[in-house]
Amino acid sequence: MYTKTLILEYLLDPTHTYASASKLYHVSDKSVINIFDYHVQPRRLKLPAYISMDEFYVSQKSKYKYACMLIDFKSNKVIDIYITRHKRYLIEQFSRISQVERDQVKGFTIDMWDSYKQVINLAFPKAKVAVDSFHVIKQLNEAMKQIRLDVMHKYNKHTSSLEANDMYYYMLKKFHYFFLRDYEGIYSGPIHIAKLNVYWRKEDILHYLLSIDDLLYEAYKLKEAYRTFNKSALYDTCELELEQLTKEFRHFDHPAFRSFGRTLYKWKLEIKNSFIRVEGRRLSNGKIEKTNSKVKTILKSSNGIKNFDRLKRRIIYSVNQDVPIRYKI
Repeated sequence: MYTKTLILEYLLDPTHTYASASKLYHVSDKSVINIFDYHVQPRRLKLPAYISMDEFYVSQKSKYKYACMLIDFKSNKVIDIYITRHKRYLIEQFSRISQVERDQVKGFTIDMWDSYKQVINLAFPKAKVAVDSFHVIKQLNEAMKQIRLDVMHKYNKHTSSLEANDMYYYMLKKFHYFFLRDYEGIYSGPIHIAKLNVYWRKEDILHYLLSIDDLLYEAYKLKEAYRTFNKSALYDTCELELEQLTKEFRHFDHPAFRSFGRTLYKWKLEIKNSFIRVEGRRLSNGKIEKTNSKVKTILKSSNGIKNFDRLKRRIIYSVNQDVPIRYKI
């Protein structure tokens, strides 16, 4: 009895494996697994008011490559895990939950996986869907990167070294991060320009980069306008500004930004909903990174996933840390 208790306590740590437990407590791997399977049978948690919906990669060899995970937005506890993120499967699973319980959910936070939005609208008609702003900014940065590359390649002399290339090409490649990072987060001290063997301040570098091409300058300004909007907008007043930004992106003189504008238009309601605050915290999937890290640790140490149900129970057990043990030990 005592050994079983120690094994179950040991397995609360996501870095611990069944194999390491068997070595530590001098029992077979099979015995450890049997102990875990018998005593750890977590039930789905009651649906909270706000839910983060995310997926994680299981294995290339698995029938379904991605599993879907529901996490309580407030407590960060795993509510449940589903073997696949396929729309039809999720609708079927959610339909088994009473409509009364589903109607208590006020909001979901998702990435830009369109199937999630469709599933939630069908199964949780009273819930608002918010798209995680991280994924919107990620697409914006990809569009900005494409514009920078298109301008940069106009000056490529195809030399053997970067420093031997055109000055415009050199600067756009060397300081590509100026187009992606927050300006305030870029180093404020002297920055070495190896091609000229001089040191410039970040304001001088940015001024030089934006003087290279008018389209690049306009793209940077519009990108920064959206990033400012993303940081400071409020749910009750963001709609008109979002509409104006969407219009500017959709009419921009580059296909990458026009595509991003179409994305903004498609997800405009979900972007607006992302400005909803719950107990002072904006809706996003940001805080579940710690949970995702534990999931990755368990997957890495599992040495292959042969039993999804056991994997699911191990994740919930290790993440939530308060799963009731089945019967007395």
